[in-house]
Amino acid sequence: MASRLLYDVQQRHKPRIYREFLGAEPYTECEFQARYRFSKESIQILTNLLNDDLKRSTNRSHAIPVETQIKIALRYYASGSFMQVIGDTFGYDKSTVSRIIQAVTGKFTNIVVKWPGSTHDSFIFRNSDVGIHLDQNHRGFDVGGLLLGDSGYAVNRIS
Repeated sequence: MASRLLYDVQQRHKPRIYREFLGAEPYTECEFQARYRFSKESIQILTNLLNDDLKRSTNRSHAIPVETQIKIALRYYASGSFMQVIGDTFGYDKSTVSRIIQAVTGKFTNIVVKWPGSTHDSFIFRNSDVGIHLDQNHRGFDVGGLLLGDSGYAVNRIS
């Protein structure tokens, strides 16, 4: 009886499978932008900016790289897919994807996801809390910081 109980307990735990890093991204620049809404260069800039905030100290050798965390969050924002689908795409569990999205999202000031997909990005920005605040309060002088947006946003100063 004890051997049967021990056998059942051992069967409940799945072995961990660690994905092998395959090197360069398999997408062309155009395919990459279609999936993440950012260029490879932009993702590298974000990785450098957020590295200290998102890098996890661990006693294990399998911490998720900051670049991967950013890609997971951006893919989630860009696609509107379920976390399970994003997790399956990257090879991580849904709960891990959820924690990553929360961590990355916490590093941004304002994310607007309430408008339908056909709404133009510039309209969404102009009607966001940040867009309204910048328009009303920061006319004619530089504001320290970065405003992050995909190719649908015009590059300009608030003036």
